[in-house]
This record gives sequence, structure tokens and C-alpha cells, in this order.
Amino acid sequence: MALNLSIKYQEKYSRAQLLVRTIPGLFYIYLPHLTLLLLTKVLCFANIVACFLSILVFQKIPNKIFNFNLEMHAWQARVLASMMHLYEGYPQFPFTKKNKKMTVEVLQKEKYSRFHLLIKLTFGLLYLTIPHGVILLIRISITVILTILAWFSVLIQGKYPKSWFEFNLGTLRWSMRYNLYQTGFIEMFPKFGATP
Repeated sequence: MALNLSIKYQEKYSRAQLLVRTIPGLFYIYLPHLTLLLLTKVLCFANIVACFLSILVFQKIPNKIFNFNLEMHAWQARVLASMMHLYEGYPQFPFTKKNKKMTVEVLQKEKYSRFHLLIKLTFGLLYLTIPHGVILLIRISITVILTILAWFSVLIQGKYPKSWFEFNLGTLRWSMRYNLYQTGFIEMFPKFGATP
């Protein structure tokens, strides 16, 4: 398994935390995180270019480049999971202690394929972006609706319906697999679907 993204399902959610995370959270959670994520995108792009060049020349990704980009992907996943109310608490900034509620792990290969990378760079739009992108857009639209409904469910019942939780987590997992494949960090073609 190239990617392990898991979040512990909570039986009960706090209505107070939900309300604090919604309106004030816009200013103290999402604004700082999303602003910094956008600023680090330039650095991430430079790292992706370095990753591609490293695969083409040495057939490997240096640990520092791999770990940095993995941490950036994990950080983005934590912020999105928080926005979808999949877990309570403040999403951690990168390079801090491990998150007990959410796990993001990617297996680093010893040797990467130059041929596979070149195929991905030349034909990736046809065989990856079009089929995955279209289905993911539809799935993300459903996830947005379920996230809004889950917000009301937590507010009224203190529960996040488990089937909605699994669907939304699956969308997050699938989009992360897609991004990691596109950026060269995993070589296995991302599966269609949301299973781990």
C-alpha cells in the first residue's frame, strides 16, 4: 500500500467545538493555515521539480525532499479534514508532533522508474487527469453537500453519520493519492475509489 491515510471516527462530537471552528475558526484556523499553504506552494513546486530531476538522474528521491513534500501533503490533508469536520481540534502546522487522531504515511521506494515518470509527464493528462479529475470533481461536490449536512447533524445530534464520515474520508484519501501520483511520490496508478 503506497498511502495510508486514516482518521479515528468519533462516536460523539462537541457542538461547542463545531461552533467555535465554524465562524471564529475562519480567522484563527483556516485563514492562517490556508495563507501559509498558498505561500509554501512555490517551495513545494521547486521540490517537485527537484524530485522529477532526481528520479531522471538517480532513480531515487532524496529523503529531505520526500519528507518535506509528504509533510506538506499531510498538512493540507489535516486542514481539509478539519474543514470537513472529520476530526475535532486544531489542525497542526507542519513539522510538529504527531497527530493522534489522523495518520498520513507514504511508502518511499528505494528505486523509481525513469520510464514511468516520462510516461506520466507526456501522457498523464490523458490517462490520469481526465478520468480521475472528472470523477473526483463529482465526488468532491457530493462531499461538500455531505459536509454541510454533517455540520447540522453534529449541531443537532452531536453525531457525524458514519457512512458520511467514510465517504468524506474516502474523498480526501482518493484526492491525496491522485496528488501524490501526479507529483511523482508514488508510482502505483491511483485506484479509482476511496478504499485505503
